[in-house]
Amino acid sequence: MKKFKLIKQNTCETCLPICLLALLSSERKNINFEKEELKILVEGLKFTKLDYAIGQVAYVVKKYGIQSNVFIEFKNFFNQLNKLKLPKGLELINEKINAKLLKTLLNRSFIIVYIDQFYIGHVYHFPHFIILISFGNDFVKLYDPWDGKIKMVQKSRFMKGIQSLRNKWKISPKIIQLFTR
Repeated sequence: MKKFKLIKQNTCETCLPICLLALLSSERKNINFEKEELKILVEGLKFTKLDYAIGQVAYVVKKYGIQSNVFIEFKNFFNQLNKLKLPKGLELINEKINAKLLKTLLNRSFIIVYIDQFYIGHVYHFPHFIILISFGNDFVKLYDPWDGKIKMVQKSRFMKGIQSLRNKWKISPKIIQLFTR
């Protein structure tokens, strides 16, 4: 898999735009990260009230001519999102987010995963997007856009981050996978 640019987010709400831009940076070298970071966030907010993350992915899919699969765990949430007018190249998939799916998807590309950031070393609980780089028997390797660094985290703690999002926050876990056309 190709390397991507390591940058840190400039606002508390731009973890997903930075993850999307980082993955795009492996294919495109001329992206203005500062300009695009906030543009992706705002376009995501304007797309739908249901889920600004889907709006951010939709914007990136359209603007950069890529494809994306977004795995959404909660069936009712998936059904609501699937009613939106999504751009060509953006596919929503209803699937349980677990270790088996993470490993399978990582065989093809790096993936963006929605987690509770407390479990990757932050001091407070809050939903957060990261890029998963590898998934070993005991540890995962990830890119955290909060500080722009690569981290090794115990696999059990990482999986607790997904479980916390699901059970404590009552937020559907998600995985975002990007592909060039």
